[in-house]
Amino acid sequence: MAANTSLSSFTKLNDLVAIYRPANARPGAPDPGTPQLIVICSWLGAASKHITKYTDAYQQRYPYATLLLIRSTLASMIQRADIAPANEVLASFVRDKSDSRSKPPIVLHAFSNGGARNVASLIVDFRTTRTGSTFPFDALILDSCPGRADVSSVSRAITLSLPLSSWSRSAASWLIYLAVLLLMTITHLFKIEDTVSQLRRRLNDPDVVPTSVRRLYLYSKADEMVRWEDVSGHVEEARERGYERVQEVVFEGAAHCALMLKGGERYWGAVGGCISGKL
Repeated sequence: MAANTSLSSFTKLNDLVAIYRPANARPGAPDPGTPQLIVICSWLGAASKHITKYTDAYQQRYPYATLLLIRSTLASMIQRADIAPANEVLASFVRDKSDSRSKPPIVLHAFSNGGARNVASLIVDFRTTRTGSTFPFDALILDSCPGRADVSSVSRAITLSLPLSSWSRSAASWLIYLAVLLLMTITHLFKIEDTVSQLRRRLNDPDVVPTSVRRLYLYSKADEMVRWEDVSGHVEEARERGYERVQEVVFEGAAHCALMLKGGERYWGAVGGCISGKL
């Protein structure tokens, strides 16, 4: 029976970062195809009840893996997210991996632009704080991302992340739309790279994501938050940049960050294949 992996069983490291360590150690030698660490970077404003669908599924499939959760909030999007505790965890696993003959994989799983932004920041911060060391992860899973920065999608994502009633959210949406429009106008006029464009560039930068990393894109043609064409375009850009270990699985009729609900078997089959290298 799988262990209880509700978020109450996670140890909170700060407001954004929490960790789940399995109660029992893996018997025998580590399996080189089974991850020792899975980093889950949730989407902007994701509710705990939705996040647990993924943490529970991971625990059922990989009962001896440590789960590191990094949440994305509106505050963390406006200001630089404090994910330093996550880097301390990564450093400990990197030391363990370097000492292990089997070298079990480390997996990064990002949801939407908010989660992918935290993934990119995590990798860049690790290299900065570890004097140029590259974080040796093995698989990158991108769910419903990356998109592009346009006023409608960004303002909608912010609006839906707010814990408001339907009426309050509708009223706030106009103010948010105008604020995003103003911000994007300023970045365009002053030729400032917006955060989503920076994200897209970083994910296809070999200095950030090595070309040896297995990569899986999961996205839906029915996504109303992130256009599937933008994700597909990033897949092509990755291949053009020399990333050969890239796979994509396209869903029909699934909502943003809800692909698992439309095709759970297909979703987790692809994830498992990416982690093991058999996709």
